[in-house]
Amino acid sequence: MKPLKKLTATSLVLLLMLTSCVKNDNVDFTQVDQINLNQQIKGSMISFTTTIADFGDANNLPFVGFDFNTPIEAFSNATVQNELVKLTFHFEFENTFNRDFLFAFNFLDANGLVVYSTPVTVTKNGLTNKEVIIEGLTIAQIKNTKQVGINVTVLNSIPANTVDNTVGAFVRFKLGATFDFSASPQASASLIDLTASLPDLTNFEGGNLPFTHFDFSTPLDIFNNATIQNNLVKAEFHFEIENTFNRDFELVFEFLNSNNQVTYTIPILINKTSKTIKDVLIEGTELVNLKKSKKVNITADVINATTIDNTQGAFINFKSSATFSF
Repeated sequence: MKPLKKLTATSLVLLLMLTSCVKNDNVDFTQVDQINLNQQIKGSMISFTTTIADFGDANNLPFVGFDFNTPIEAFSNATVQNELVKLTFHFEFENTFNRDFLFAFNFLDANGLVVYSTPVTVTKNGLTNKEVIIEGLTIAQIKNTKQVGINVTVLNSIPANTVDNTVGAFVRFKLGATFDFSASPQASASLIDLTASLPDLTNFEGGNLPFTHFDFSTPLDIFNNATIQNNLVKAEFHFEIENTFNRDFELVFEFLNSNNQVTYTIPILINKTSKTIKDVLIEGTELVNLKKSKKVNITADVINATTIDNTQGAFINFKSSATFSF
């Protein structure tokens, strides 16, 4: 048997987490505005084009067949292992040889044992398309796949078992897959990443000490997303603050609807010269109210002091992210 000489294979890449970040001392509540979750992932798994040169030269005929293996990593993904309920393979062939071929696809586990097999007859001088749906007990078996073995045999040739030697003839093959999942996925995004130093805080008040308070508002477009409105079941906010000022602060997030009415409030006490971490879980009725939000108002107040600490180099670094479960 002749091994295939020219083969390129790409494994399916699964991206269930929409992750991004905000830099440059900015505030951005629009990063998950483009969420579109349908619990279905599509991708290309294998593609290659083979010509007469891949089968062997004219002195090496008659050609009987060949086979080769290629690694496949799609089934190593934790989400695929835990949540996959249906898999659809999309086979697409363009054959310009004057011969029919039988392609046998054998999905192999780590020990080289066949866990699933499907044959495809590829007709001469034409296009062949085939879809294979896998679900139920077969899904559990195919999740053990580590590589795919492909066996190719010439069919109904004259002379017997010979490949057509027409110059320029080829078989172009593509294997795509659609993965359908049972569990609702999650989307994560960074919302705030900013650092405020003494000049930032004093300049906010026009350089006039004592500093005791500041506030600002920013639009909140996240909840305009139809997927979030219809499918969101849980929102988790994660706050992480490093404060090197010799002052305590109270930071308050007020989520407001279109009438400037408060839909949800998150207060955070920030201790002086320390790190503060806070997680907030929102679901049920509170989540229904939160989804009405159109903007967020952020306020900061110095606690137990009438002036801000003027230590040179002091700063507050503030980071916030959110995870949305559907």
